[in-house]
This record gives sequence, C-alpha cells and structure tokens, in this order.
Amino acid sequence: MKRDSSISFIKTLSKFDVAAIFGSGACAIHCLVLPSLAILSPSVANLFSGEWVHVGLLVLLIPIAIFTLFNGYKLHKSHLTLSTGIFGICAMVVAFLLEAYAFDGENLVVSINALGTLALMSAHLMNFNALKKVERPEQFVS
Repeated sequence: MKRDSSISFIKTLSKFDVAAIFGSGACAIHCLVLPSLAILSPSVANLFSGEWVHVGLLVLLIPIAIFTLFNGYKLHKSHLTLSTGIFGICAMVVAFLLEAYAFDGENLVVSINALGTLALMSAHLMNFNALKKVERPEQFVS
C-alpha cells in the first residue's frame, strides 16, 4: 500500500510540473508578446498589461514551484534542478519588484523576467524527468 501512495504522490508532482511548465510558458509569452500586441491592438494589450496579471501569475506559479521542486528534490536529490528553480523564482520576483517600483528600464525587466521563466520551466522539466527515474519512492513517502 505504501508503494502505491508513493507512486501516486510522484504522479501528482509530475502533473503539477506539467501545469507549472505551461504556466511559466504563459508568463513568458505574456512578457515577450505583449509589447508587439500593444502596437497591433492597444485595447487588448491594456487588458493584459495590468498589475493583476503579474500578481496573479506569481501567486499561481510560486506556490506550485515550491511544492513540486522541494518535494521532488526530497526524492531525486538533484541540486541543479532545485537551484535552477530557485534562481527562476528569484528572477521573476526581482523583475516584478523592479516593475512595481517604476524602474525605468523595461527591456531589463522583460529580460530578467524571461530569464526567470525559462529557468523555472527548465527546472520543472528537469524535475519531471528526474521523478521518472526515482527508484524505491516508498522510502520517501510515509
């Protein structure tokens, strides 16, 4: 029974990793496409450029990242996966804070945010792949 719950936990983590990859992708698309959209359709761009979008993405992505990456680390012990995820989270938070406090360097903010989302997506992908290789998961889940 313990092995079944362990495998179920790993499958749950993997599902959250996939969701986080898509969430980070949405964040990257938002950051990289919105400036072009502003030129083509300012009214649509204004709808998705509010602070609520950034806060919403962070509130959604950070808890998922913390849950999946730290629990995944307990199973696979990959320091690279965990540190890449932490770097991605930190970069996204720094970009958000720079923008929130009216830092006058939009290209830098977009670059930091894009780097952070790519790092976070990579970390979730590494976590997803590492979880597939975990041997004897029952020793980690009680």
